[in-house]
Amino acid sequence: MRNEKLLIVTDLDATLLTKDYKWNDAAATILRLQSLGFPIVFNSSKTHLEMMNLSLEMGNLAPIVGENGGTLAIPAGWPQGPEREADYSIEVKGIQRRRICLVAHKLRKQEGYEFEGFSDWSVEELRARTGLSPEQAQHAQTRYSTEPILWTESEARWSEFERSLSAENIRILRGGRFRHLMGQHDKADGLVHVRELYERELPEIRWTTIALGDSPNDLRMLEAADIAVVIPTEHGPILKPKSKNLVVAKSPGPVGWAHSMEKILEDWLANRKDPSENRS
Repeated sequence: MRNEKLLIVTDLDATLLTKDYKWNDAAATILRLQSLGFPIVFNSSKTHLEMMNLSLEMGNLAPIVGENGGTLAIPAGWPQGPEREADYSIEVKGIQRRRICLVAHKLRKQEGYEFEGFSDWSVEELRARTGLSPEQAQHAQTRYSTEPILWTESEARWSEFERSLSAENIRILRGGRFRHLMGQHDKADGLVHVRELYERELPEIRWTTIALGDSPNDLRMLEAADIAVVIPTEHGPILKPKSKNLVVAKSPGPVGWAHSMEKILEDWLANRKDPSENRS
């Protein structure tokens, strides 16, 4: 019988992290999962560099999914063990950012669309527009498969621009302020890439995937997992993914993340004849 383990794929903002990017309330649960050899994979709209330091801070040297499924970063030497900290190989799973920018900037020049994006700004300009620190701005600029833009004209013109991008297989994900130009990938694709990676590299293990998220951007990821954990938000409706194994956390953020994972873990271990066999 193959060994069985949990593979946790999680959103970050308002899911594993608080508003001030703290994860203390989930620290004990994270440590317990790590002691059992259960990987915790970040799956976020953030760039790889924005997540890498957090991963190292947690001692969590697992693959990282960035830019809404557009990149998959694999630690050097994984899965045997890290050769060097902060050394990753990055696979681009979506359309290359330079291709996206080439299409968008060509349309801007030809049609006179009024927008600016991260690729137009220096680090200092990005800091001025977002309030990010110098390091955060630099990390946010280091993109492989997405380009956030600030649209400054009518929605009617936007519809024209969007149709032209769609003809090039480029879609738009709207955030709070920026509109993200990207390929057809999303967080569900990121989860699938990670699952396939673990199944290929560690075929002796039977993996059960758990996805945790709080926003509409996480919905398809939750539905692609074996177990879906919905983290409630302080404002707005609770997600309702179509899942046979659905858990709705009672609290937002890392508190809800930890409580939900502890309950899943207890149930999972209780169903193993000898839970100690799954410890690593």
